[in-house]
Amino acid sequence: MAREQQKDLAQKFVDAQASFDTEGMSATLAEDAKHDLLPASLGVGQKDNAGKIEVTKKLGSALDNKPVTVKVLQSIQDVEQRKTALFIEKQYEFGPVQSFFTISFNEDNSKIIHTVEFVNGEAWKKLMTKVQG
Repeated sequence: MAREQQKDLAQKFVDAQASFDTEGMSATLAEDAKHDLLPASLGVGQKDNAGKIEVTKKLGSALDNKPVTVKVLQSIQDVEQRKTALFIEKQYEFGPVQSFFTISFNEDNSKIIHTVEFVNGEAWKKLMTKVQG
């Protein structure tokens, strides 16, 4: 049961993020969830839910709110530790961006409490240029 619950919640988060559905994203997140984007060389600090939602809205606006195709390339779960790792590929106009997520869940697996996304630094910079452009 917990395995499917974690898998479904992680997929809902990824799908909502890919379609810039901030309400859908919020529905998956604990009130005090934290979000990290790595590598640190990107200069992006840890964000709370409001910060994550703001970035998602800006990204959606810059991309005309066209949903991004996301393919989950690999998924690994540690049910006891309440963690899921996802290796994903997002398809943007300028090409694919691969990233690796770790997602941590609360005790009853009903909400996400922490996300860490490791991105390709060069591809992320191209994307942010589009957002700021």
